[in-house]
Amino acid sequence: METRTNTVYAFHHIKNVEELLINFLKSMTDDAIFIMYDYFGPVRMQWDHRVIDIANSLMRRIPLSLREKLPEVQRTGIYEFLRCDPSEGVSGGNVLEIAKSIFEVVEEINMGSTLGHPMFAYNASLFDMNNVGDRSIAEIVIEFESILVEEGIIQSDIKLVICRARADVSLFYKQ
Repeated sequence: METRTNTVYAFHHIKNVEELLINFLKSMTDDAIFIMYDYFGPVRMQWDHRVIDIANSLMRRIPLSLREKLPEVQRTGIYEFLRCDPSEGVSGGNVLEIAKSIFEVVEEINMGSTLGHPMFAYNASLFDMNNVGDRSIAEIVIEFESILVEEGIIQSDIKLVICRARADVSLFYKQ
């Protein structure tokens, strides 16, 4: 028996995620698998003070030449987000909670980016990944972030979530 799989990205740009997920559910066969790979961090990337403090503590240890475009992580204000991209991160952390109310989560894999995104978003082009020093700095930040996520100190902003229809919910919506 063949199992159909759908992978969907960019839920964090969708304002009415619940309606969209219910429509996915209605279109799924009973044995279908649904995979989400997306940003599940704070709405509109409003990282908490702990994430910003950890990111800045690390940033201060990185040579200025590798962080000159953004020497310090700061929370982007809501109005700036709305001005640049009104859909950016509009659902964010709410997506996973809504998905879990509709689907059975078979597996949830943390992919990181909680520190990496704010630290490297503007500075990534300054890193030469062929340079051992530059590469080592990036790898240390990624590994440190992974440890913090694993220990429950920070959450992973990017996740791969494998879902299937929950029988109780599916019966309700597919009537």
